[in-house]
Amino acid sequence: MKINKSALFLLFLVSLFFNSCHKIETNETLGATDERAVVNISNPEFMETSFCNVSSKWEYYRNSFLNASLFYNNAAVPLDKISPKANSIVSFPHIWKKPQETATYHLRVTGLKPSTNYSVFMYDRFSTAGDLFCNGEFVYSLGRCTSEWTETIPERKMDVVDFSSDENGIADLVMHCSNKDYRKGGIYHSFKIAEENYVDKWFQTTFIIRLFFIGALLIIIIYQLSLFFLNKHKKSFLFLAIFSFFTMIRILFASFSVMLVLFPSIPYSFALKMEFIPIFTTPIFYCLYMLSSNNLSLRKPFIIIIEFISIVFFVICVFLPIYFVNRMVPVFQIFLVISAAYGLSLTFAKHPDGKRHINIFDLLGMLSLFIGILHDVLSYYRLELPSYDTEWVLFGIILFTILQSINTAWVQFLVSENIKKVSNEMSVINTSAYRFVPQAFLSLIGKTDINTVEPNDFCKKKIAIINTDICGFTTISEGLDSSEVFKMLNIYMDYVNPIIRYYGGFIEKVLGDGVVAVFSEGADKALLCALEMQEAMVLLQSYLTKDNLPTVEIGVGVHYGEVVIGTVGNKNRISEVIVSPVVDEVMAIESFNRICHDSVIASEECVNNIVEKDIFSATVIQQTKDKKCNGYNGKVYAIGKSVKY
Repeated sequence: MKINKSALFLLFLVSLFFNSCHKIETNETLGATDERAVVNISNPEFMETSFCNVSSKWEYYRNSFLNASLFYNNAAVPLDKISPKANSIVSFPHIWKKPQETATYHLRVTGLKPSTNYSVFMYDRFSTAGDLFCNGEFVYSLGRCTSEWTETIPERKMDVVDFSSDENGIADLVMHCSNKDYRKGGIYHSFKIAEENYVDKWFQTTFIIRLFFIGALLIIIIYQLSLFFLNKHKKSFLFLAIFSFFTMIRILFASFSVMLVLFPSIPYSFALKMEFIPIFTTPIFYCLYMLSSNNLSLRKPFIIIIEFISIVFFVICVFLPIYFVNRMVPVFQIFLVISAAYGLSLTFAKHPDGKRHINIFDLLGMLSLFIGILHDVLSYYRLELPSYDTEWVLFGIILFTILQSINTAWVQFLVSENIKKVSNEMSVINTSAYRFVPQAFLSLIGKTDINTVEPNDFCKKKIAIINTDICGFTTISEGLDSSEVFKMLNIYMDYVNPIIRYYGGFIEKVLGDGVVAVFSEGADKALLCALEMQEAMVLLQSYLTKDNLPTVEIGVGVHYGEVVIGTVGNKNRISEVIVSPVVDEVMAIESFNRICHDSVIASEECVNNIVEKDIFSATVIQQTKDKKCNGYNGKVYAIGKSVKY
């Protein structure tokens, strides 16, 4: 029986997490307790520059809303004389066994600086609604918190709450909490306090850091979409862009919600759903990205299943009430872990060539993302983890996205190097091709045998000349590897060369993606050749598509004039050349095609030297200051076949 090594590796990672974690105990007791919750701060000065976590010991009064004045009367009443007795002493986070309930929490903090302002960050501390009192006075309210949980009105706010210690350095804290819609009731996160100035600076710094992450992800999204549209719509770029988009949504709404800072009136259900949607959308695009980037099939059964599940989850999240959606989150999280594990296994999957090519950027990114996801999910199940209140998954997602963008940049660099290599190879091929002189050229200079050709053989003659160029060749070639570029160009040359030869012409030079062809038998043959070359492009597209190559369009310029054509070189190497302004002018005419977008453009001299004028239609192209054929001063015509033919 074969054991998948990738699966064993994933199981090993999961076991490491579970073995290093243990469940947080809330210290709840079955009956009432006489113990009172008091935390003494031995060194209050450190709260000027850091938070003090006072989560370890709170009195818990289940299904009770006790008046804050019961616990504080200028500290005159000792806590052990206060009634009623607490149900238990608990630690934060504290999750209720029955979600739909109410509760009162109490803690007395002593040893603070007298009459000093302190603050606490209250986002996501309560389940759906809550109140905070300090030294018997009301200081904060979230939503509508009532003793009857059925009347609770939920709310989410990004609030920093201020309160003051009394003249004895005491802050007697009382919280009321009620839950209606959320799947878990209680206090979700630890309770940390610090002096007001420090908390304000911390809030501003955290907000700026979040904006930085969001800005970085936005740049990555734009970059990946640009690569997608410029590279034959390569799907891996699109999948990574969508993954980054949903990552950005998560950062905007979760943990430290930038959106609620900027738009405090966002409805509770909308904000919560926007936090949930990335849980089940990011894994599917994460897996699709890994499959696409490794050239693996996107139609694997497992992928089809998780695509279907993602769609179902999305419909549930958008259209069902938040009460139901909230209770689906554990299912979303299980789906997230399974999909993430599958995505991580793709790092070790065999490629179509039968080999495993492990990319260090993929591996590091996957590990950071997978560890972040596990930390997030295990935190939900109240397991004591490092940095419990920190959403590791956000940093894991960001690190993964950045590493994949670096990986993309590296791949694009390799593609660019391949393009340079192709260009150099084509240069070498063209240089070698110049040694082979066409028979038509030999006839033109009065030679019958290539062995008799010598440097400085030339003649002066009026000829027609064609210049062609593949439109947007640079952009097309950037999305191909070197073999695909060669294949595309060879298919293109196989189509145009026979047409040029059929009409008595020959290719004088190859300019990468374009050719210069010479016709000694007059303008008619050159124009017929140009028109047939454009017709051949229609048939060419089907062959390119069949080989999964991009379709191409060409621009054609035709000119007529006197040239000096001959040979240059030495005994080891001979090339044919044309010396005349006509060459530069025909290239300018062809370039004008990019402005006027006509299939075949001819010069005034070419049109004037047409013999069979009934064959062609010639329409003057009007030139303006903004639409001008730079490099040629005569009239230019759009050429087509006459309707008679």
